Amino acid sequence: MNIALLGYGKMGRLIEQAALERGHRIVCRISSQSADWDAVREADVCIDFSEASAVIGHLNQAAERGKNVVIGTTGWLDRLDVAKAIAEKHRIGVLFAPNFSLGVHLFLKIVERAAELIDRFDEYGVAGHELHHSQKKDAPSGTALEICRRVEQKIRRVDKMEMAALRVGSVPGTHTVVFDSP
Repeated sequence: MNIALLGYGKMGRLIEQAALERGHRIVCRISSQSADWDAVREADVCIDFSEASAVIGHLNQAAERGKNVVIGTTGWLDRLDVAKAIAEKHRIGVLFAPNFSLGVHLFLKIVERAAELIDRFDEYGVAGHELHHSQKKDAPSGTALEICRRVEQKIRRVDKMEMAALRVGSVPGTHTVVFDSP
């Protein structure tokens, strides 16, 4: 597969390493230092792990070239309507998720099921905290916001789940949900 990397920071480099190990080819790396959008034409897919402020511009550039985009960047969902309009206009596919980890998706399912069970007991409260490395730009993270969204859907009396966010050191990401009662 020919891949265009949109964003070449920590995640972009990890994606490149994983892709090359699997025999894929990186056709270009779009970053704040380099933006050869013509090279994107060689890509089968664009993968965006850039910054929230760059996602819509990247999506527009890829869409104008007829390229499907996978977005792992978080913190931009307030512009989701714009992204949908771009995808529809150019008839491209867009896949976005706050987290692509299998473990996180299993955790989300476990938390959802626990919230369903807890919903029956009014004496239980729910909150969470997440910890990420000091270079993580959004707080709370997209994963933490997705945890809150799912819990809020399952526990009817919870309008807004509290989620504390801490940025320190080099922690790749830890998410905790607390169900508490007297």
